[in-house]
Amino acid sequence: MGNRDKLLEIACKAFGQKGYDRTSVDDLLAEAGVSPSNFYYHFKSKEELALEVLESIFEGSRQKFGPIYEDGKLRASEKLKRLHGLFVERMERSRCSGGCPLGNLASELSDANPKFRERIAAFFEECMGGIEGIVRQGIREGEFRADLDPRASAELLFGSLEGLMLLSKSLRKIAPLEKGFQQALALLRKCTDQDMETTFETRLHAHHDALSRAALKLCHGDVALAEDMVQDTYVKALRNADRFQEGTNLKAWLMRILANNVISMYRHRRVAKENPYPEGFDPADDLPADMEVRDEVAEAIQDLPEDYRKVFLMAALEDSPYQAIAEKLKIPVGTVMSRLWRARQTLQARLAPALN
Repeated sequence: MGNRDKLLEIACKAFGQKGYDRTSVDDLLAEAGVSPSNFYYHFKSKEELALEVLESIFEGSRQKFGPIYEDGKLRASEKLKRLHGLFVERMERSRCSGGCPLGNLASELSDANPKFRERIAAFFEECMGGIEGIVRQGIREGEFRADLDPRASAELLFGSLEGLMLLSKSLRKIAPLEKGFQQALALLRKCTDQDMETTFETRLHAHHDALSRAALKLCHGDVALAEDMVQDTYVKALRNADRFQEGTNLKAWLMRILANNVISMYRHRRVAKENPYPEGFDPADDLPADMEVRDEVAEAIQDLPEDYRKVFLMAALEDSPYQAIAEKLKIPVGTVMSRLWRARQTLQARLAPALN
């Protein structure tokens, strides 16, 4: 790599992380290992270098965005998801630090330097033009609402991506960028009969209490960490919704994602600590034993008579007290106990061969 390209690469990283004003020419020279005369041979000033950095960022983005804009086989929503995926990948690589280099520079330089503002604004217009074309495609093909303003929608989507990257950077969480964009995209979609029914996301949130209790147990009472694990579970579930098989146990699927999130988190901590795992937690297991819900068990529970199944699920999986179950189902406590006993006997008889 020549000195010019080396300076551009180092400046791009430094401007994105430290900012333009806080990065001096001396900093760049020291990092690149080049002399002042070599620097000024390639660039007349720090400002000229910064403009070259911008052009380099623009071209890199065009190479990534362009094929998505121009792919005639993709539906509009899929194009937007792929664009969003590029932003998510960037934040995941940086562990939610740094944010968007263009967004950072735009925030810092738009008022201070007209040349920077004009170039960044021109590229932002280019990006919004590409997104506007996608929105028009979605309207034309009946995927998006017919009453949308394509230009305003493009501004909403692009502005959401930039703002959500800043929010994810500030909170050090990927969830805002993931969930916020999903909500923005949902506003564009054409309403169908299926949309009026319970959505996949709503079905996920129906298991929030159970996930929270399980996460709190796995995180040994650390409430903040447990909440983060639950949010990450929702993000991964939404991202991989196409992998969930309808008709199977959604709660079990979510529990597996949650457990694997916790396992992954403890494994990352091992880099900083010699013994990062809580006492009694075995990362070698795919799932903690008390949370594993096998297909045979799920099928057996599903085949219980409805009255038995309701009581069993509320008592065994949701940890609801007998009195609370009785009040919710409007039946005596004695009936709750009787149905629960019969449900357990039925399951034991059916699952005995598999357990043995």
